[in-house]
Amino acid sequence: MQDRATELLFVWINCKDRQEAERLAETLIAERLAASANILPAIASRFQWRGAVVSAEEVPLIVKTTGLAFKALERRASDLHSYETPCILGLQADRVNAAYAAWLQREIPVPEI
Repeated sequence: MQDRATELLFVWINCKDRQEAERLAETLIAERLAASANILPAIASRFQWRGAVVSAEEVPLIVKTTGLAFKALERRASDLHSYETPCILGLQADRVNAAYAAWLQREIPVPEI
């Protein structure tokens, strides 16, 4: 397991539509909380919400970041997101080619504490 200084994450964020996914991706990258993003085609989602099963179409956004930047990214994405309780999942990337890992870490500055 990597320490947070070298940890690389995929962060999955379900968005209400493509426009929201694009806005989040552009903001997170511009603010250097993410190095890159992928916007996937819409998916059918089912989830429990306030005692009912809800069906919705959502657009998955996958952003790449570091373990040290995750909390700031999570806060910013939550602030920008239209959902009251957005899905923001950080998944550790266990195997990453060295050149991509080095590029990603260069693109995201170490947050000040």
